Amino acid sequence: MTKPVYKRGMQVVFYRSSADISIGTVTTVRDGTVYVRFKSQYDWTYTHKFNDEASYGADIHRLWQLRPLRPGEDVKALEKRMKHASKLYNIHKDAVSHMEREVEGEARAWQREESTRRRAEIPNGPDYIQRVASRAGFTQPKTKYM
Repeated sequence: MTKPVYKRGMQVVFYRSSADISIGTVTTVRDGTVYVRFKSQYDWTYTHKFNDEASYGADIHRLWQLRPLRPGEDVKALEKRMKHASKLYNIHKDAVSHMEREVEGEARAWQREESTRRRAEIPNGPDYIQRVASRAGFTQPKTKYM
């Protein structure tokens, strides 16, 4: 697949996150960096930079997040499809996190039972030392809290 050639004035689609896309116009292409101007839903104008060498956390976005707007493409339908996919993905993420919590709870319960069983199999435990101490005459007085 060849990379699209971006030119000044070209309409592009910017994939922001799992459901958010924006339509913008290429303002400048310089040294492999594409500058795109967008309008927000509040009519604010802002510019983003796109480059292949972008690192996460920087003030520049990856070039794969940008693509030319196809002629006759229905942007509303694309946004609707992205929102629906995002909704399904969020349901999937919730189900996975619920399953992971269940598995962790089951593992903790199994670990507690297994360690209790194995501890009982090891000789000379806490009850042994208490019996030896009481035979030697060291008895701990019973309190109302014990």
